[in-house]
Amino acid sequence: MTGRPRDPTYDERVLAAARDELADQGVGRFSLRQVAKRANVPRTSIALRWPDWRSLVIAALDVWTDPPPGHDTGSLRGDLLLLAEDLLVVLEQPNLGLHLRLGADAARHPDLWELYLARTIRPRLRGVRIAFERAAARGEIGADVDAAWETDAFVGALLMRTMGRRRGVRPPGPAARRALIDRTVRALASLQDTASLRDMEDTACSSYDQR
Repeated sequence: MTGRPRDPTYDERVLAAARDELADQGVGRFSLRQVAKRANVPRTSIALRWPDWRSLVIAALDVWTDPPPGHDTGSLRGDLLLLAEDLLVVLEQPNLGLHLRLGADAARHPDLWELYLARTIRPRLRGVRIAFERAAARGEIGADVDAAWETDAFVGALLMRTMGRRRGVRPPGPAARRALIDRTVRALASLQDTASLRDMEDTACSSYDQR
């Protein structure tokens, strides 16, 4: 006698419910009972699949933290446009709430915070940093640009635009993202032009002094 076929959506529903519970309550108040209620499944079935709350949380983070694809469009602007879309995974609700809750609980649960950083945040930051490094290698921006600093500035600007909206917390739309990226690219190109002009002036002064 065969049992009832397994619901193919079961894991997805439970893990999504676990992420929602984390975003709303944080790690300290995470409740398997509430996860079961959110997913509309028996709590006992969750216990059979995941032996404790920690294993469920780790599984929920694993599913959500697929690394972003690499992007090399041949231009900094093109790369940043695609990378900004990848960052929406973190900036959209309820994921932003999950990010903030895990950060708030980091002192009490550093292992979960480190897992989240390693699988979700750092791969995305690395992609942005590599885009700035490639742009410098192509000569699109100055070779002395601090790629790590520019990464923090760009991602920080997206985060602040998300948190500071008057009509609620939501990431900037496509037009706003394009405007931010265009300003970033223009500012870096301007710095490169200024540096090139300074180098030309220094060379001219040096040649004059040698006469």
